[in-house]
Amino acid sequence: MTKKKKSPRPPDYYARKAKKEGLLARSAYKLEELDRKYHLINTADSVLDLGASPGSWLQYALKRAPKGIVVGVDRHAPDPGVAGQAKALVADVFEVDPARLKQFASDYDIVLSDLAPATSGDSFVDSQRSLRLAERALELALALLRPGGRFVVKLFQGEDVPRYRDRLA
Repeated sequence: MTKKKKSPRPPDYYARKAKKEGLLARSAYKLEELDRKYHLINTADSVLDLGASPGSWLQYALKRAPKGIVVGVDRHAPDPGVAGQAKALVADVFEVDPARLKQFASDYDIVLSDLAPATSGDSFVDSQRSLRLAERALELALALLRPGGRFVVKLFQGEDVPRYRDRLA
């Protein structure tokens, strides 16, 4: 007997709103909320987006930094419409050399990381995988950010989050 696959959850309010507004994903609203609260992205900023596909954070960064440079890195290419406006590098963050990213900007004003692991269903495993991605994002940020630059990272909750947060202070 074959198992019946669950049908995908119907789109929620933010997914419908994103589609209506031409955004590639609802996650753009996460970045917009953070930007409103912390004033992260400025008009002429150089922005690096790690985990950029499908491209909703790139869309938001392009809107907020129209005179800057917006670069996205992901194993999957972002939506072609966004990739035409931003610089897109299809690469694994664990394999990309910071020097390769410096060809787009000598340093970055902000590094954004919306990296997420493929989830296993085991919260400990998933949080450790997320932490590994966050550690790599921090390595890249330290190598690429200008002095006083900003770093935004998504991280699944887990026992090592306080230790990671302390490293950022």
